[in-house]
Amino acid sequence: MIKDENSQDESEVHCKFQGISACECKCNFIKLASFSTDNSHIWTDKKSAVIKAILKDKKNKVVNEKYVQIGKTPSNDKVKAERNCYYYIIGRKDKSGKVVYDNSKRRIGQYYIQELFELNRLTEKKYKLYITLPKTNLYTNGYYRIFGNTTFDGSGCIITKTNDNPFMINFDDLDSNTVKYSGSSNITVKNMTVDCTDKSDGTINHYINGFFYMAHCSNVVVDHIAVKNGRYNGHVFQITGARNVTVSDSKFYNLLYINRNTNRRYTRENCGNRKEKNPEYYGNPLFNYEVIQIEPDFSNTNNGTAFALPTIKMSNDDTVSKDVTIEFCRFENVMRAIGNHSTKVKICNRITIYNNIFVNTLGHAVVLPRYNYVTVCNNIFNKISTKQVGGSLVYYGKYIEVNTMNVYENLMFNVYNGCNKINIVDYWGKSHTKIDDKPNTNTDTTK
Repeated sequence: MIKDENSQDESEVHCKFQGISACECKCNFIKLASFSTDNSHIWTDKKSAVIKAILKDKKNKVVNEKYVQIGKTPSNDKVKAERNCYYYIIGRKDKSGKVVYDNSKRRIGQYYIQELFELNRLTEKKYKLYITLPKTNLYTNGYYRIFGNTTFDGSGCIITKTNDNPFMINFDDLDSNTVKYSGSSNITVKNMTVDCTDKSDGTINHYINGFFYMAHCSNVVVDHIAVKNGRYNGHVFQITGARNVTVSDSKFYNLLYINRNTNRRYTRENCGNRKEKNPEYYGNPLFNYEVIQIEPDFSNTNNGTAFALPTIKMSNDDTVSKDVTIEFCRFENVMRAIGNHSTKVKICNRITIYNNIFVNTLGHAVVLPRYNYVTVCNNIFNKISTKQVGGSLVYYGKYIEVNTMNVYENLMFNVYNGCNKINIVDYWGKSHTKIDDKPNTNTDTTK
């Protein structure tokens, strides 16, 4: 339901669970396999911060808007449960247009942010939604279902994950019949850091590094994102049957934690001898979680289990991913950076990987077993494994010998002279310079 832009009557809210959880009548409920968005809450340990959402029509006229103040309750509030240490207030505009927060309507609990994304659920093909987070420390315990024509701006905030769910998806179980590139599209996500390690309760918990899973979509931009300190058991991005996708000016690092509650990480030494078995074998199963996975929505399955996004029933119509650009990004202390670990059926094409920095990848920096028209150029590779260790700079079906790396060409892609090799790690157990946990860049937004 789209409310009149001048309406301020709280009685228009039909869901009695507003801001707390998904409505029991399913009017505000998104399901993905065995999980759902009914736990998509957000909160902050600061005194107060404001989230705003503005919905505009084709003429750029404001159709709906919502302002939410979140914060931690004062110490004199008598609360008994941890989640009740937080509050939220729905802001209302007065006659002068100023947003006012009435403390008498303050609700105790973590805010159910999914309802902001729902503002464009029924109008994603024609309206535009802008959600802006405050520049502060935030926490989340679920994933968000983002709809088409949405810009999600973090304003430089730091968001800490408190479970293993991916941070964001553009599909759900209702999209099982979505074909080609007709799903939720025209999405921009920018200016935020996601920390996958939660220390808020005094313990250390490393969660899976999932950030954005997208499928059957087009025109997606991810810009100035950092994902760090993750448990290695998933992809940061799953790009499945998508076109015109750009990931730029982003950083992905320290994504090698083995267990949830220890600081033990995967290294070349403790992985064991997992080198490539032969020149036609693209990897070991341990290495199969690329930071950015680019794949088709495979039509074939493995005994009924889908190869692409097995957490959800997709249309499995063999839609390929194409026109994907990864640029000006940094990958540091990761298993694999970009690619796919399957050589099945359809070939993704027109993939561009340039002006990126790869530091200390344990497997392949880039693995491209079933791709066409791919350009890899002007990248820096630093402390990258070789085929004797578990990977190479770029893999596309036959090994590139890193010791004599110049220009390598076949019908699928080129590796240009602009790709520099520095300090290649060429066998197990070789001493190498310790990589600092913090990328040495002046533009690091995670500090």
